[in-house]
Amino acid sequence: LCVVNVDPHRDPDPPNWSLPPLRVNRPVVPVGREVTFRTDLTIHGQNAYTPPYSLSLEVDGELGRRLEPPRASSLAKGKIPLTFTHRFTNEGSHLVSLVLEPDAPGAISRDTVPDDNRQDFAVEVTPTLPVLIVDGDADPAPKRRGAWSLRDALAPQGDATPAVKAR
Repeated sequence: LCVVNVDPHRDPDPPNWSLPPLRVNRPVVPVGREVTFRTDLTIHGQNAYTPPYSLSLEVDGELGRRLEPPRASSLAKGKIPLTFTHRFTNEGSHLVSLVLEPDAPGAISRDTVPDDNRQDFAVEVTPTLPVLIVDGDADPAPKRRGAWSLRDALAPQGDATPAVKAR
C-alpha cells in the first residue's frame, strides 16, 4: 500500500457538516398518526457549535416546513441530537427529506463536503384497518364481554388516530 500526499499543507481535519441516516419510531403508520424522526447533526473540524443557517423538512419533494435547529450545545463526539415529528394526512408512500444548509448563501463555507447534507426516508401511510371482533359468549347480555378488552386494546377510546377501527 502506497500513499502519496499531494498537498502537505492541507488541513488534516477539514470542516464538514453531515446528517446520518434518519431513524423513525414506525415506518408504517395510519393516516393522521404523528411520526417521530431522529438523527444527529454531525460536525467535524470545528471546536464549537454554531446553529446551522437552515434545516428544512421536505415531504414528497415539496417544502413541508423549516425546522428549528438545536440551540447551543457541546459537541459530544461531534454529534448533536436532532428530533422532529410529522403527521401525514394522505395514504400512500411518502418520501421524507431532511436538508441541512450550514451557511447562509454567499457566506464563507463551514462545510467542505456538501453532498452529505441530505437524508431521505420512505414512510408508508395506510388507512385505518377495520377489524370485526366476534365474541362467542352464550349470554346475549353479559355485564362485561371478553372481547371488549381486546377492542379497547386495539382501538383505545380517546385515540384520535387509531391504527385499527375495531367493532
